[in-house]
Amino acid sequence: MNIESFIFTSMEIFSILNVMEYNNDFSHDLELGNEGERLIGELFDAKTKIEVKTDLKAYLTGNLYIEYECRGKKSGIAKSKADYWAFVVSPDHRYFIKTETLKLICRKYLNTGRDVPGGDSNSSKGILLPMSELTNTDYMNFPPNVSLDHVRKEE
Repeated sequence: MNIESFIFTSMEIFSILNVMEYNNDFSHDLELGNEGERLIGELFDAKTKIEVKTDLKAYLTGNLYIEYECRGKKSGIAKSKADYWAFVVSPDHRYFIKTETLKLICRKYLNTGRDVPGGDSNSSKGILLPMSELTNTDYMNFPPNVSLDHVRKEE
């Protein structure tokens, strides 16, 4: 597996930043790198449950289909017991997100034009989720005393 191709988005990822101030110090970078490795390692812990969805069409459309109901019963994300969801959208592109964060993002699309039928004979209901939502910083939980102003200035 190529770790560089993972795009890890969840509220927890920004615990990497913890309460550290931005600086160019190697020990800071090492601490940050070690925390990032711990978080990725958590994904591969035997206790961590990951629901994996392969959606190669998403790479072309820019949307993921997140099922929540099938034949009138809860299904998909509404019944998932996974800690994380992983989306494989191409052989080189994978997205990871905490299930609870994904649920939060999907809720805003309920009863909108993105709440659509799908699956076999359109017997399911789901959210047509823009992939860009997986990296939307509105859903990332930054510690209160961490400033990302230095990142915004560089953009």
